[in-house]
Amino acid sequence: LYDSARTAVEQLPEADFCIQEDSQVLLKMDPNARIKFSNMKCQCYLNCVLQDSERVKSNTLHYITSGAINKMFNLKIGSERLSMKVSFPKILDTNYDPEKPFYLNISNEQRAQIHQGNGEQLAGSCLQALAFRYAATMLAEEQQQKDS
Repeated sequence: LYDSARTAVEQLPEADFCIQEDSQVLLKMDPNARIKFSNMKCQCYLNCVLQDSERVKSNTLHYITSGAINKMFNLKIGSERLSMKVSFPKILDTNYDPEKPFYLNISNEQRAQIHQGNGEQLAGSCLQALAFRYAATMLAEEQQQKDS
């Protein structure tokens, strides 16, 4: 697992920020406990390798809760989370204008890639980046108002 995490981190481009969605809560009698535990373990390895690498400084690693992403993009129906891959086109279509909060300039070719095999991860990455940009913009505007 460590070698896989190191290989993944080596393939990452240099970036100003690294954004991850927080791990889901692991409950005692959860039927998906084994999968969630594996995801948490992978995330821990990735975080350790990321922070040890030269690519990402510890102050540029940010987490967004899944609840925040669910609320921002209406991804929750009852207790079920909707597929980000399926919801992504609608999110893009409703944010067609650069003035909209979750606008994303994306080509038709890039849209098509999201409908292929790893589309859930690609859509999730885009939504995490959009959510982070929105939060950072809101914080900057709030700080600007305080300074005025």
